[in-house]
Formats: sequence, C-alpha cells, structure tokens
Amino acid sequence: MSLRTTLFPIILLICSYGIAQVTDDFSDGDFTSNPVWSGDVSEFQIIDGQLNSNGPSSTAELYLSTPNSIMDYTVWEFYVEMGFAPSGSNRIRVYLVSNQADLEGALDGYYVEIGQTGDDYVLLKRSDSGVGTTLLSGTTVFSSQVRVKIIRTSNGEWTLLADHSGG
Repeated sequence: MSLRTTLFPIILLICSYGIAQVTDDFSDGDFTSNPVWSGDVSEFQIIDGQLNSNGPSSTAELYLSTPNSIMDYTVWEFYVEMGFAPSGSNRIRVYLVSNQADLEGALDGYYVEIGQTGDDYVLLKRSDSGVGTTLLSGTTVFSSQVRVKIIRTSNGEWTLLADHSGG
C-alpha cells in the first residue's frame, strides 16, 4: 500500500477583529502572488477557483505554505473535497500555524487532519517535533467533502466545526 499524505494550505484565514492577515479563495487562479505560496508549487493547480493537488498517485508528501504569524483571536476556514478514500496512509493535513515553512520536516505547530485508520473524523492536532497529539475530534465520520472552521481565542481555547455537506 502506498503512502500519500497531502498537506493542503490554509484557504481562508480571518482574524476575529476583521483584519485579515491571510485571505485567499484562489478565485484569481494564481497562488504565486497575493499571497505568495511556496513549496511543491508544480504539484498544485487551480481549477474553477479551487486549489487541487496534481501530484503523483504513489508515495508523496505535497505541501504549499504561506507566512502567518497570528494565532490568537483567529478563525481559519477551508473546504476539502477528496477524490480518494481517506485512510491512515492516504490523508490530508491542513497546517494552521507552524514554526517552519517546509511542512515535510519534524515541526511544531497545529493542524487539521482528515483520514485515519478506521473511522475518518476531522481532527485538530498539535505537533511537537513532528509528533501529533489530538486536541479535538469531530463526531461525524468524514466521507468525501467537508467545510471546516477552527476558532482560537486569546485564552488558547479551540473550537472545531465541520459541515459534512460542504455548505
């Protein structure tokens, strides 16, 4: 069985005070400017205003990242539609914040994971030197699409919301 971990970027980041540090809905068809995304840029494409991986179907870790320094009073929102069955070896991670732009190493940060062994729930995890710890877990099994919203308060309290209809 091949390992395919796709690390998707934050699609929409809005601070609760209404000042957006990073906002990208990819409607301009370009992720090389405004904001600039770096990483495996040749392995991604924008189709009909949505970011899609275009990488190999075999063992691969793909990622895009863009700088973000705000974590408190923050809301992250994104939509995921998977064209494959998620599993422990075939999953998506969306890093909310990280201590490095290269998301393939042993890093510190927070991420949402979709696709595990057994039931596929949307999980919020913390990574310490690359070791993930589950902070929150959804209660509805993921199928092929989900809209995710994560809220972090100034007190460090997290809220994870998932709409499995994609709405």
